[in-house]
Order: sequence, then structure tokens, then C-alpha cells
Amino acid sequence: MEGVKYDGQDIEQMWREALVEFHKLSGHDPKKFSELSIGDVIGKINQQKELDDKRAAKYGKAKEVLNKTLTCIQTLGSLVAQGASMVFGPSGLCFNAVSYLITVAQNYSKIFSGIAELFERISHFLERFEVYVRSKSLGVELDIHLRKIIHELLRSFMRICALSIKISRENKLLLALEVFSFGSDKGVQAELDVLEALVKRETGMGVALTLESAKITEGNVTTGFAETKGSLQSLNSKVDGVTGQLSRVSNFLEQREFTERMNETDRASTRNSEK
Repeated sequence: MEGVKYDGQDIEQMWREALVEFHKLSGHDPKKFSELSIGDVIGKINQQKELDDKRAAKYGKAKEVLNKTLTCIQTLGSLVAQGASMVFGPSGLCFNAVSYLITVAQNYSKIFSGIAELFERISHFLERFEVYVRSKSLGVELDIHLRKIIHELLRSFMRICALSIKISRENKLLLALEVFSFGSDKGVQAELDVLEALVKRETGMGVALTLESAKITEGNVTTGFAETKGSLQSLNSKVDGVTGQLSRVSNFLEQREFTERMNETDRASTRNSEK
């Protein structure tokens, strides 16, 4: 694992850089971000006029996938937002990025198919973090290295949103095509690869930490067994010593009893002789 520490200042600097990057790519000023809930973001889709069943199905699919993705983002953000002095936590920043992505393309129905496809791919990665939810519910604090990876993952997600907004603004002709995919863009695909690599890194590190914990536990158990064995050996030695002493006392008493019986026999013989 990494030997470099990752403190709160590093994290906040990373997010400051992320906001500058978002502004540059998307054209939207992060200073205008607002507090958003999952319902607020999904509500952006509800502004669409669902003119037919086909379009309604696309919106419905986008809402379903978006809800699942944002729920994962919210969970991850809650795990790493403690102690941060930012106005919005990591998940809040991501929510605003998604909101802008929906708004910028709201006049193009095909964009929702693209959003659904993009976020469905992302949600497959994010859902692997359910283990953190279970760990948090049990009161287990996340390792600092895993916290770092989660921050990097959320920043990667925000970058994907910024790149997708850029595509939506600059390539509106593509949005009119019957088949559209954000993943066809080299920049977005490259960032999706980064996202996948981060998840694999997290998974590998999680396994490493589990193994390390298991080894520590095993070492403690082994040490405990060794100490117990040593104590038992010491106890056995003491018991052997007591047993030896008891044996010597027993021999002494038997010898004394035998001597007394012999003396009594001799005295009886003497009395008989005198008669």
C-alpha cells in the first residue's frame, strides 16, 4: 500500500482543482452551485414533455438508472465528507454536475438514452461500494487509503459529467442521431477507464486490508496460543514439583509408620522374653 499520507488539506485542494476543471470543461461556474437532493436532480427530467410512449420509456429508464447512480454517489460522499470544510460535500458537487448535464441537453430526447447508458455503466462500478455501507453501519472507520480512492472516484465521476456537458454543448448534431453514446467520445471513454481502474484498485486494496487484518488476528491468536501453552507448561512444571514434594512426604510418612511398627514389634518381643 501507499506510504504517503493523505490529509484533509490534500482532499480540499483536490476538489478545488476539480471545480476549476469543471468550470473550464463545462462552462458552468461552480460558484452558482446549490444544495440539491436526489429528487431535485431527477426532477430535472420531469420537466420534459413526454409526448409519446417511446420517449416516456426513455425518460423512465434514465430516471431509474440515475436514481441508482446518485444513491451510490450519496452513500460514498457521506462516508468521506466528515470534517470537510467545503460548502458542498463531494456528493453535492457531483449532484450539481449531473443537474447541469441534464439541463444543457433537455431539448434533446436522445440525450436521455445516452445518460441512461453512461450512468448504467458507472453504477455497475459504484455498486461495489456497498461493502462500505455495511462497514459504516457496524461503526467501522474506513482506512485512509480507501478514503482517498473514494475521493478520486467521485472526482472522476464529476469529470465524466463535465466532459459530457462539453459534448452536449459543442456537438448538438450528434444528439440528433438515432444512436448516441457518450462512451463513443475518447475523452469520456478514457475517464470511464480511470473510473474502472479506481474501482479495481479499491477492490484490491480492500482485499489487501482484509488479509492484513486476518494476518494480525492470526498472529494475535498464535501469540495467545503460545502464551497459553507457556503458562500451561509452567503450571505443569509447578504441579510436577508439588507432586514430587507430596511423593516425598508420603514416602517419609510410610517410612515413619514402618519404623514405628518395627519398634512396637521389638518392644512386644522384649516384654514376652522378660515374662
